[in-house]
This record gives sequence, structure tokens and C-alpha cells, in this order.
Amino acid sequence: MHYDIKNTLVRCTKDASIYRISGSDVALFIKSPFSLYCKNFVDHSEMDPYDYSQDLFTRHGHDYEDRLLNKKYPDVPHKKHIRKKQTYHTQRNPDKTRARNLQKALRRMYDGVESLLEPQLCFLPWGMHGSPDILERRVGESDFGEYHYIIKEIKSSRKIKRGHIMQAAFYNMMLGEIQGHIPDIFHLLNGAGDDMEYSYELYREDLADILTKIIKIKEGFMPPALYGRGIFPWSNYCDKTAMHNDDLSLISRMEDSTRRTLEQNGINTITKLLNYNAEGLIKLKIKPEIAYYCITKATALKTGDVVGFRDAAPISSTANAIFLRLDEGLNGEPYMLGMLIRNKESEEYLPFVVEGPGQHHKLLSKFLLRLKDISDFEIYYWGSDGETPITKLAQKQDDTDIQVPMINLQSLANGTVAFPTYRDRLKLVSEWVGFKWSDADAEWGKGVLMYTRYIQDVTRRACLDYIVTYNRDSCLAMAAILDWLIKHGYLRRA
Repeated sequence: MHYDIKNTLVRCTKDASIYRISGSDVALFIKSPFSLYCKNFVDHSEMDPYDYSQDLFTRHGHDYEDRLLNKKYPDVPHKKHIRKKQTYHTQRNPDKTRARNLQKALRRMYDGVESLLEPQLCFLPWGMHGSPDILERRVGESDFGEYHYIIKEIKSSRKIKRGHIMQAAFYNMMLGEIQGHIPDIFHLLNGAGDDMEYSYELYREDLADILTKIIKIKEGFMPPALYGRGIFPWSNYCDKTAMHNDDLSLISRMEDSTRRTLEQNGINTITKLLNYNAEGLIKLKIKPEIAYYCITKATALKTGDVVGFRDAAPISSTANAIFLRLDEGLNGEPYMLGMLIRNKESEEYLPFVVEGPGQHHKLLSKFLLRLKDISDFEIYYWGSDGETPITKLAQKQDDTDIQVPMINLQSLANGTVAFPTYRDRLKLVSEWVGFKWSDADAEWGKGVLMYTRYIQDVTRRACLDYIVTYNRDSCLAMAAILDWLIKHGYLRRA
């Protein structure tokens, strides 16, 4: 072995820390500290079952990374992401494997290659290990000579998040210790292919703080389990723990700042919260509307029944009620629009499906054509205020002139009553009011998977039937919620 390689290898692997921290640990900590705790201490029998959505995201990320690496570095070898069932086992001596992989990377780095793709690196005196996507050579001294390497990380998301940045900063720090020179800049390539520079100095202190907190978790500290914040494969266990702890995060739409204020005043469970009324929370500097909402929602969760916020809200007495559902894929590309048209005499459901690439504009034209034949109507959807299914489709066509008034049923319901559900998702609320879905396990990811299979082979009618049924059920679920609110006097027709 080359003397310099041997020296560097020994320096990077001797006097190893008792803890191991990977780049993925940093990213996981940013998203969910409790999930990082689970990864280290909770039995694998508590892990989530197979998840269609997670599988789609994983494959999408790997496929994007492979395409980008093949495009930008066609002559540089890199490992292929092969889809396989994940297994969980303990290596007898993982540090030996890490040392062997580092040795391979060091040989190429001392050779001065222009780029390394997905090298396995480690700096065990600090317990650091991981595989950055790209190392690129730059002019400037390091232990390798008159050059050094910098980090480039690939993310399939168009929007770069804090977890992405801190993971890349972690790799930058580790690389710096290995080569004897910490680069001033690291790079992130997003889902649009943009290459963005980040100053390591701006994130150095934040990274140090994160690593300190990660070590605390590795030592056995259990962070709070927040409902809905767990990361696969620990999301179900996180939710179960939050429910067992009666945690404040069970209250949907409670902001972190509100939760922290309550906890600072000794209120860390829903039971303790209900020892106060809204006026009591206002004295703790909680905004009045938030205080009233928290008490009302907590009461609904504890009693298992709906609690109204106000007197019955008026809605229009139109001849036709239309319920609209837009289904989108991984990149926000719409693939199906369904509309349920109801009046006193009849009920009609119309599905519009994208049959190939670049055909999503037909969804809007087919909808508008059908809408011309309907008079005196209200259109309902379930989702975000200001971003209706129609505005999404119009933006895809760069046509902001299309205006179709719509009512956000989710906002209407949330402003009228507090349902005894931990979240305000359509499936949860509709099931509570008694609606039965054709597929009890229906979820977004499964729908996207079925559409992908259908578009690959349009003879797969069962796949088409599934996405149509899922979309139709979504429309019917909205109708069931509206009917329930009217029947029980929470909404009234003007």
C-alpha cells in the first residue's frame, strides 16, 4: 500500500469514537429526532409495513440520481440503485468494511481523479461515515497535493430543504478531516438540475449543535414523539407513542410555537390542556383564536364527538353540487380529474384520465366543456386555500385567466366543527362520518402506482379501474361530509 494512503487510512480509522453517525442520520434528525431514536433503540417488530408512497419516493429519488450521474459523468463508474427488499441485520465488524471502502476511495483520490461518484467515506475518530453523491477535484492544497475535493449532493426535490443542506454540510466536514482541508463551499443539485453553492461557514455552528444532539440520542435520550412527524419505517410507532403519551401534537394544525409555549407553562398533554379554558390560555400569551381552537379540538378528541365552533354556517341553495378531485403524481403532474355532479334527481360521476405524456391539458378542457352544460352550481374540493384543482391545471398551461369559483370543503368544515380525528385528511374525516371506502387501505401512493402500471400497458384495465374507483370514492367522501354537516345542523342552506 502507498505510504500516504496507509497514513491517511490509519489517521481516519484509529482511536474511533464509540458512536457512529451517518449522513442519513443527520437528515433523519432534522425531519424527526424521535425516528432517529427508534432507529437506534426500538425493536424492528415495531417498524411500518410496506408503504406504497415511500417506495415510490425512494425509486423516484434513485432513478433521478442515476439519470443525472449518467448525464453529467458518463465515463465515471458508480453503483447502480437496484430495487430490492430491505433487510435489517448487524454486520460483525462494520468498521472493517468502512475502512476497506475508504481505502478504495483514497487510492483514487491520491491518483488525482477528476471525480468520484458515491464513494464510501469515514472519519471514525469522530464516528462519521457516509456516501456523498459526488466528489469533484478543485485546485488548492490538501494532503493529496496541489488539489482537493469538494462535495456535490443530488436531491430529486426542486425545493432544497434544511435537511438536505445539513447532510451535505456533514459530508463536507467529514471530507475536510479526511483530506486535511475543509472546503469553503459545498454544492446541492436539485430536481430541476440547478447547481447551487452553499457556504460551509454559514452552517458550521448549526451542524456542530446537531451532532451534539444526535450523540445525546445515541446515548439513550428519547426526544418527544410528535404525532404525524414520524419518518418511515417508524411513522406508526411514533404516532402510537404520541397517542400513549396524550401528546399535544395530537391536535391537528397546532403550530410548534404554540406547543412550545404550552410546554413551557407545564402543559404537555391534552388532559392538562383541558384543565384550562380559552381565557386561561390567552393569559399565557396564546392568541385568542388559537386558544379557542385548541380547547375545542382537545374536547372533541377526549369526548370522541364533534364539537361546534359556532352557529350553523350558511351555504348556497344551488340546484347542483359538484365535487372535484384532482390526482397528481410524484412531480405534481396531474393524471386524473374526477367530478361528481349531484342534484335532487340524479347523480353523475365523470372521470377524466391522462392517457399519455403531455396530455394533462385535456383534463381542464374536458372539465370546462362539461361545466358549460350545468347551471346553478357550487363546486367543492378538499385541499389548500387558494390552490384549487382548477388553478393547478391552469398554472400547468400558463393560463391564469381561467377562473372557476370553488369552495374548500376542508376549510368550511374546519371553520365550523372540530372532528375527533387526529388529522383533517379526507379519508379520516369521511370514515368518521360513516363513509366506507372501496379499498380500506386506499392511499395516494397506491393510486400513483396503479396509474403508472396502467400507462405502461393500457390493457391493464384493473389498474385503471382502481384509480377511477379511488377518485370516485374521494368525491363521494366529500359529499358524505357535506351531507353530514347539513344533517346535523352545522351547515344550513341559505
